[in-house]
Amino acid sequence: MPHLRPYTALLALFGFIFPHVSVYPSDSAPMTSSYGPLLLTVTSKTVVGTFFDGRGEPGVSGVPPFTCIFMLSGRIEGSSAQIVTWTPGDKALIPGELVLGNGEVSITLRDNQAGCEMAGDDMVSAPWTGSFVTTNPSWIGVDMVAADRAILRPIPTNSTRQGRYLIRFDPVVILERQMEWVKVGYLAGERTMKGWLRRSELMPVDHPPGSRISSGSVH
Repeated sequence: MPHLRPYTALLALFGFIFPHVSVYPSDSAPMTSSYGPLLLTVTSKTVVGTFFDGRGEPGVSGVPPFTCIFMLSGRIEGSSAQIVTWTPGDKALIPGELVLGNGEVSITLRDNQAGCEMAGDDMVSAPWTGSFVTTNPSWIGVDMVAADRAILRPIPTNSTRQGRYLIRFDPVVILERQMEWVKVGYLAGERTMKGWLRRSELMPVDHPPGSRISSGSVH
């Protein structure tokens, strides 16, 4: 089955559209939502997210020539959060601010992540803004694929060696966790590819140990 990239998955996911969902879930009920290339999991205190956007005709690998890829985390205060962002595998952290409200989200960073300006996602000279696309109560978190090629297994077992697969940096929603296994959903147009991955095939949702962050305020 051909691999599908996330920028084809932004208009009709699962068929659930809730434009007026509150951005202030309770501690016991984190809410995961799509804002186009941005996937966010928000509680009353924290926010975790993945960002994947691309520009240009995808090559043989299915990846566009220009991409903006990073992860983020932060603490919610009111309708905003001071966040740190990082490219998976890079220990350099870029600070910024995320603001939620009225079905939209904006991100302002001190410096752009590598490749983001070329992909059309400048977040320094002006805030990047995205509109709410969809959510689903079965989504309990977000993550990004770490493995070069990760088979989506129908059950949590190593026996499956062929089938649909995801590649490095693909963003996913988390559906279930079971010991060393994680059931994920990859948003692909009007359908969602679901399957089990090993935890080791996913990125850590926190910034890498030894990460460093520069001082100063967000522009």
